[in-house]
Parts: sequence; C-alpha cells; structure tokens
Amino acid sequence: MTGWIRRRPPVSVGNDKAAYVEAMFDAIARRYDLMNRLMTGGLDVASRSVTVDTAYPELVQTAVDIGCGTGDLAFALAKRAPRARILGIDFSARMLEHAAIKRVSGVPSDQVRFLRGDGMRLPVADDSTDAVVSAWVLRNVADVSQVFSEAFRILRPGGRVAFLELTPVRSTWFRPLFRLYFHGVVPILGRWLSGQGQAYQYLPESVDRFPDAETLGEILREAGFPDVSVRRLAFGTLALHTATKPDRSVGKSSHLDAQVSRPVIWNVTPDRGLGVEGGPLTLRWPVDGASWNSSVAQLDSPHALQSWEWGEFRRQAGWVP
Repeated sequence: MTGWIRRRPPVSVGNDKAAYVEAMFDAIARRYDLMNRLMTGGLDVASRSVTVDTAYPELVQTAVDIGCGTGDLAFALAKRAPRARILGIDFSARMLEHAAIKRVSGVPSDQVRFLRGDGMRLPVADDSTDAVVSAWVLRNVADVSQVFSEAFRILRPGGRVAFLELTPVRSTWFRPLFRLYFHGVVPILGRWLSGQGQAYQYLPESVDRFPDAETLGEILREAGFPDVSVRRLAFGTLALHTATKPDRSVGKSSHLDAQVSRPVIWNVTPDRGLGVEGGPLTLRWPVDGASWNSSVAQLDSPHALQSWEWGEFRRQAGWVP
C-alpha cells in the first residue's frame, strides 16, 4: 500500500548534521507555524499544553526552552506561569527572528527572552532553572544524551524536564495509515506551502531513524534522572518524557522526605494540601507517584504514611501523586 513512498531517495544530511538542520530551519521559518497547524490538525497546540502542565508551571520561576523555534512552547509556558522568567534557545537565527516579533496576549514582552545557542552547550549556569522544556527538537541534534546531560546540569534539584517528540507508531492498524500520510502527504504539503519539500521529507525520515520512546527514556535515565515517565499522545505519534532532578542534599532519602514531618493524624484539603493535628502542613511541590512511594518506604516505621488506612484514604480523596 505504501511502496510508492520509497521511490524518493533518502535525504542526505551529510557529516555536519547541525549545519544541515540549521540551514533547513532557516529556510522553513516563515511558514513553520502555518505548516505545523495544518500538518497536525491543531494537535501541536494541544500537545504543547500537556507538556506545559507536566512542568508544574505554578511552581516555576525560571525555565529554559531548548530548541524554542518560533517560541510557541515558551509562550504557552509563560501564560501558565505568569511570574516566571523564560529563556528560549535555538540555533536558527530565522526562527528566533519570528519568535522575537510575536505578540502573545497575556504575556508581557519582557517575560520571555530569546537567545541563539546550542542545546548541547547551553549558555546557562549550573543548578539555575526550575524547568527545562522542549518540543520536536531531539531528532535534530547530533547527540541526544548530551542534551539530556545539559538539561540535568542547569536544573535545580527538584526541577522538572519535559521533552515532547515524535516517535515511531506502535499500533499495527494505524502505523500504515500514518506512514502513508507522513511519508506521502506531508512532503507534498510542505513543498506546496513552504517551497521546501526536502525539509518535510527529512521530517518522517528522521522519525524512522530515531530511538523509540522506551529507548529514549533509558537515555534520559542515564543522564541522571531516576524516575522517568513516558506518555504517548496524538494517537501514539508523540511521546512526552518527563522527569525530576533528584535532590543531592538530602542524602539517602529523596527530597520529599525532607518536606514531610512525622505527624499522627492526617487529612487532605481540596487544594491538595496536607494537614496534621497541631498545624497545617503542605508539600512545597507536587511529586510523581514513584518519588512519593520511594520516600514513604524510607520513613521510620511505623509511620502514618505507611498505613493501609492512609493509602486507602488518599485514593478515595483522589489525591494520587
């Protein structure tokens, strides 16, 4: 059914992938946003929103968007984190030009700044940012593990990463349909709208050569993130990888143990706050289930948080990290 798609020779990236990708994005920058909307049917907007949610925007004061392109993800995060300072980094000068002239309702002009730079050598200090986000970038870098290592380096302990990327489709019935669209229709649409058909031929080919979501998660773990979550979006065509940088200062226990005292009576408030007899107690930031369970297991036994009653009450209250 899709044999005719293979007649085109593969795009030759050459030895210097960075130079090829930079030139390609410079060439498609003018129609990049329009092409994204049409190609995805608007799913790019929805997937950015999910990515922002996983970065815990209500707790973010500083954030870095690696490979920010025309700025859509950075602006989406800015709208959800109005007090945050956000830095978008990209090595395509043309993409940054389009990002800089955008005016987004509800986002002050000085909240989001853009800088030309390389995701494998970020111009950001160690342990200096609360969140690192990125969308549709990892396929285009020469060394994914180096990008993950840089994200780990610049994150503060307890900070979050959220990487959104296209991924090979697993569904046996949807895969041939998506391949027909992705390898057949998208390059034609790209050539018609942007005059750059080769760039949109490179797009599906880069996904074919890219690690699957599970392998990418292992690479993220190897960069220092112990608890990696993988979520598939958009009918399995996208994978969202999220993780938290552990707190080195706490020692054996995770950062959650440092935030929770040892009370006797607990309750849950509607806003996710935790209460204890003798005074209120709240977590300073949300945590994922693996971090929660690991920390609870390390508390001194017996402990209220280790009881069956607490676990059952937590489930009934809908408070499940």
